[in-house]
Order: sequence, then C-alpha cells, then structure tokens
Amino acid sequence: MSCSAHFLAFFLFLTLWFHGGEVVAQSQFTTEQEQQFHEYVTAALAHGQYDDVSQLLSGRPNDDPPATAIRARLLAQRGRYAEAKALIGPIAEAN
Repeated sequence: MSCSAHFLAFFLFLTLWFHGGEVVAQSQFTTEQEQQFHEYVTAALAHGQYDDVSQLLSGRPNDDPPATAIRARLLAQRGRYAEAKALIGPIAEAN
C-alpha cells in the first residue's frame, strides 16, 4: 500500500473514531464497554492480530461508527478501498 493510501486509511479511521464518539454516547454500550473495546482493538491492531480484531468486531452492530471505522481500516489495509469508502460513507455523511 502506498504512503498516501496509508495516510488516507489512517485519516478516515481517526475521523470516524473521534466523530463516532459523539454517536457512541447514544449507543447500547456502556462507557466501560466502549473503553474496553477500544483498548482491545487498539492492542490487537498494534500487534497485527487481525483475526482477533475481526472477532471483536463481530459483536458490534454494522451501524456502530467506531466499529465501522475499524472495519474500513481493515478493508483498506487489504487494498479494498472502494469497499472501505462505501462502508464509511453513510456514517461520515451523518457525522
């Protein structure tokens, strides 16, 4: 993946992560659950444990902004940019 693609994926991830926090307050998860999810996902991503990340994401709804941002990041890392963009488009527009 090129440097610009890495930057785009990272930028989209951060944008949805921070903007998603506004929507998370209305989600079905407690603050503690949200914090734990983010800690586990961040650690798994840092260690390249993508199967663990996928497993953590399986417990999150498709309209959950932070989870969607991570799903899009995983797609972008695999070079599936159009799918990643389609996934985050509706959430990015709503926020």
